[in-house]
Amino acid sequence: MPAQADPGDALIEVVDAFARSPLERIRVDVVAVPFRAPVVTATAAWTVRRSLLVTLRDADGVHGTGEIAPARGEEESAIAVLASLAHRLDGLTPAQVLTAIEEDRSADRSAELALASVIEAGLETALLDLAGRRAGLPVAGMLAGASGRGVARLRVPVSSLVSVADPEAAADAARRAVAEGSRCVKVKVGGEPDVRAFAARVAAVRAAAGDGVDVRLDANGAWSVDEALARLRAVEALRIAYVEQPTSGVADLAAVRAASPVRVAADESVRGTEAARRVLEAGAADVLVVKPVRVGGAVETLRIAAIAAAAGVPVVLSTFYETGVGLAAALHVAAALPVGDETHGIATGDLLASDLLARRPNVARGWVEVPDGLGLGIETSPDLVAEFRESAAGVP
Repeated sequence: MPAQADPGDALIEVVDAFARSPLERIRVDVVAVPFRAPVVTATAAWTVRRSLLVTLRDADGVHGTGEIAPARGEEESAIAVLASLAHRLDGLTPAQVLTAIEEDRSADRSAELALASVIEAGLETALLDLAGRRAGLPVAGMLAGASGRGVARLRVPVSSLVSVADPEAAADAARRAVAEGSRCVKVKVGGEPDVRAFAARVAAVRAAAGDGVDVRLDANGAWSVDEALARLRAVEALRIAYVEQPTSGVADLAAVRAASPVRVAADESVRGTEAARRVLEAGAADVLVVKPVRVGGAVETLRIAAIAAAAGVPVVLSTFYETGVGLAAALHVAAALPVGDETHGIATGDLLASDLLARRPNVARGWVEVPDGLGLGIETSPDLVAEFRESAAGVP
């Protein structure tokens, strides 16, 4: 059986076939959308999502939109980098820009979130949205062809997020999610003062969710190896599906996995194809959790999924609290993953005061329907973008 072509090469061929008009305009809207309630992780509380919405328009007036969603504190750097790039895109075709992104893509990502990856992800999304509109195809269809899957999924199962710290409040949040049809709940953990408080909170969520619902934990690298093992042993009887990133390093992840009664997933450690390969070679994870925005977009995500599939390790997609543009991009990638039907953490739009979309993808009973329109199949609402827009010097 012939080897599957690299997804980047396959996508560039498709884009080049349908979107040959040069780019003539780039528009950037810097938006700041508040969270409805703070999302508390082991290290911080998110209260606002600042993003850059990037719209590329070609000489025929066809457009595509992507989202650059940097880490907190990197927003101004992202704005400056994008402002410096804007004039360099003029006159290039979408395929030429995708080729330049591929050539510029680092073989590995640094230990901290690489700003280049975030920018690549947003630009790639805009280009694929534009190309899909030109080709008369949804992005998921183009990605499914590139991944070797062939036909994209029509809908994707999704999890619900519980981040509140109080056990009763966490239980209430889990109970509401299950009542709305969710069959998988992810609990942000790591900030509890001791094992007892941690176990009480997880037990409250498990009791509220019931036996037929998966409960996942996400520690965001908060624990040492010993702390992780003590906490995970304390909840062994609660049938936890897995714990994301209990420790921060690959070697520590492998140590936890070797002794933990709970399966271990790598999240923050997965920052690109080479990083994913190191995690797998170290035996550090039973599951890879991939944020497309962190690794550089759809193409890198599909590469990671191929590596994981060869190792028999499932891939679950997650978000970085993007607006509806970034969430739609992640949804199309999830629909095109080559194997598996995992439940993905990409239904986080309700955490924000607005997803900025004129019409959001249909979310019901733990599933999200993949938009079947051209490109991403979504449009931003000019009124909502204007409501949450920030002014930023130097942005075109």
